[in-house]
Amino acid sequence: MPDPSDTGNRLALLAHDMRTPLAAMRLTAELIAKEPLSDTQRTRLEILVRAIDNLTGMTSSLVYAGASGGPPQAEPAGVHNLLEDTANLFRLAANANGLVLTTNFDPTLEGSVTLYPGHLTRTVATLLDNAIKYTGNGMVHLSACCRIRDPASSGGIVLEVTVTDTGPGLKEADIDSVFKPYVRGTAARHAAGGGAGLGLWGASELLKEVGGTMEVSSPEQGGCQFVISFPVTAGEAAHAAAFAEMPAKPTFDGPLNGHFLVVDDNGTNRRLLAALLESFGASLQEAGNGREALDAAANNSFDAILLDLHMPGMSGIDVARHLNETANGSRPAVIAVTAAHESADPETLRETGIDTVIAKPISPAALYGTLSEALCRARQARS
Repeated sequence: MPDPSDTGNRLALLAHDMRTPLAAMRLTAELIAKEPLSDTQRTRLEILVRAIDNLTGMTSSLVYAGASGGPPQAEPAGVHNLLEDTANLFRLAANANGLVLTTNFDPTLEGSVTLYPGHLTRTVATLLDNAIKYTGNGMVHLSACCRIRDPASSGGIVLEVTVTDTGPGLKEADIDSVFKPYVRGTAARHAAGGGAGLGLWGASELLKEVGGTMEVSSPEQGGCQFVISFPVTAGEAAHAAAFAEMPAKPTFDGPLNGHFLVVDDNGTNRRLLAALLESFGASLQEAGNGREALDAAANNSFDAILLDLHMPGMSGIDVARHLNETANGSRPAVIAVTAAHESADPETLRETGIDTVIAKPISPAALYGTLSEALCRARQARS
C-alpha cells in the first residue's frame, strides 16, 4: 500500500512543476492583452487570466500542504469576489449549452473572507460544472449569504452557497450514494460526455478538511439543489487583513533603454521574457544554462541579469555566487526569476549575490519597475 506521506509529496511536486507552464500561460495572456483587442476578446482574455490565477492558487495550496502536512492554506481572500470570479468562469460554458447562469449574492457577504480560497472555488466550480454539464435546458443559479452558525453562542460565521439547476434531478437512491468516489447519478450515467464520478466526492472531502458540509436535494419541480456551508470570518478586522492596501504597482513610463541577460534552461520561458523585454523597449541576450550565462557575462556588459534558479548542472544559485565572487568592482544586478519564491530564503539569496526576486507568474508591471530600478542603479554606478 502506498505511503500516504509519499503520495502527498508527489502531489506537492506535481503542483510545483505545474507552475512553470501556468506562468508561461499567464505571461502569454499578459502579452496578448497589450495588443489591440475587441471588447469580446478582452472579456474572454480576462476570463482566461482568472482561470490561470485560480489554478496557480491551487498549486500554491498543494505545495503548502505538502510542506506543512496540514490543509492547504493561502492568503485570506474576499468571499464575494471569489464567488463572482468563479461564476464568470462558467458563463461561456453555460451560454454554449443554451443555459442562463444567474447569481444572487446577499449583502451579508460584504467584508467576509476565507483562509481557504482554493477549497471554496474548487467546490463551487465542481457544482457549477456538473449543473451545466447535465442540464439540458433552462437555467443554473448560484446564490450565497452569510449567517451565524449558532446565534446562541459564538459559533462563528458560515457562508451558505446554493447551486440550483433545472436538470433531470437525482433519484432518492442516487442522493444516498452520490458523494462516494467513482459513483455517478442515474442521469449522469446516461449523459453524453460522461465523467469519472470523482467531482462530488472530491468536493465533499475538501469541505471536510475545513469543517464545511454539503447537502443535496431534488425538489418536486425538478432539478437539483446543492447547499454547502463553509466557515468564513467577517467584520472590519478580517476585512482589513484580507484587503490591506498593497503598494502601488509601478506603471509603464517610457522605454527601458537597457541591455539585459535572460538565463533559463526552458526555451519557452526565455522567449516569453524576451517578448516582454522587447515590449519595454529593451535589448537582450539569452543563455540556456549556467555556463552560457557566465560566458555571456564575461564578454558583454549588461544592466541586469534575469536568472532562473532551478537549472540542471549549474543552478542559478551557483551562477550568482560565481558572478559575485569574480566581480571586479561593479557588477550587473542579478534578479532571480522563480516559481518557488516561498522556498527561497532572502538572506541566503543575498549572500550568493542575488539582489531581488521576481515571482512567477510574472507581473509585467512589477518586472518593469524592478528593471527600471536596476537600470537606474547601473547608470549611477557608471557615472
